[in-house]
Formats: sequence, C-alpha cells, structure tokens
Amino acid sequence: MPAGTEEVTALRALERVLGRRAIHLVPIEVGGLNSMTPFIAAARTRLPVVDGDAMGRAFPEAKMVLPGLIGVTVAPMAVADDKGNTLVLETVSNL
Repeated sequence: MPAGTEEVTALRALERVLGRRAIHLVPIEVGGLNSMTPFIAAARTRLPVVDGDAMGRAFPEAKMVLPGLIGVTVAPMAVADDKGNTLVLETVSNL
C-alpha cells in the first residue's frame, strides 16, 4: 500500500541531484495515474501544475512523449517507495 509520501520523496531526490528546487510540475499525460501523481505532489508542496500534456494519449514507455522527438531525455528520473527509499536514474537508454 502507498504511504502517500512517495511523490514528494521522489521529487526531493530529483531536486538534490539537479541542485535546485522545482518551480512547477507537469503531468506527462492527461489520463490515468500519470496525470494524478503531479497533482498529489503539487498539493503537498504547493507548487503550480502546468497543463502540458506531452503525449495526448496513454503510452507504454516514458521516452514516447513529444519532448523525446526532439531529443529531450527522460533522465534524470527519480522513484521512491513507501519506506522512503529512493532511486535516481542518471541515464536512461533511448533504445
């Protein structure tokens, strides 16, 4: 079961790697859990959410979004679990 803190924990891990604080959040798609996760983090951190759907529909892989078409990488990427563990991927293969 989720603890309810995973979104902010992952966000803070990503901020540590980047060396700066987030100023806004953007859902990667407008449907399903991928659209709700940024809103949960935004509600907990009081950050604004930008309406910037990068796909227009559901997608099977993170690289299959509009920024990927112009070479924008999906890394670094952070994940967190219900225990507070985090993992930051600094590189993600586009293959």
